[in-house]
Amino acid sequence: MVTAADGAESFYTLKNNSTRSEGIQQAINQDQITRNAWLGHPYVDIVDNVSCGNFNAKILQLVQVVCDRIGIPHQERLSKNSKKRKWLVRGFDESKFPKYEEFAVCFLPDYPNHRPT
Repeated sequence: MVTAADGAESFYTLKNNSTRSEGIQQAINQDQITRNAWLGHPYVDIVDNVSCGNFNAKILQLVQVVCDRIGIPHQERLSKNSKKRKWLVRGFDESKFPKYEEFAVCFLPDYPNHRPT
């Protein structure tokens, strides 16, 4: 999910989040660093602020992306007027997941393009 600071600036605030300390530009920079770290990964989906009018729409878009990735049909369940339901996944067939490779992302303090903030 792209930070609200990038495309939904009016929703970006420090008032409702005690752990957030970045200003708008710093939040955008951190978001770009994170996206660059995932550049080239075959299963990266970016949920931005362009097609979302509010945070709930952004969450619905995120749920749709997750459903698409794991093969759960979402159709009308994500429409604005649908009844929302929560479910507990007790098990799943791992063979139906797309192929993936686990890897670790490490912070490299000597990396030439990294500028600590």
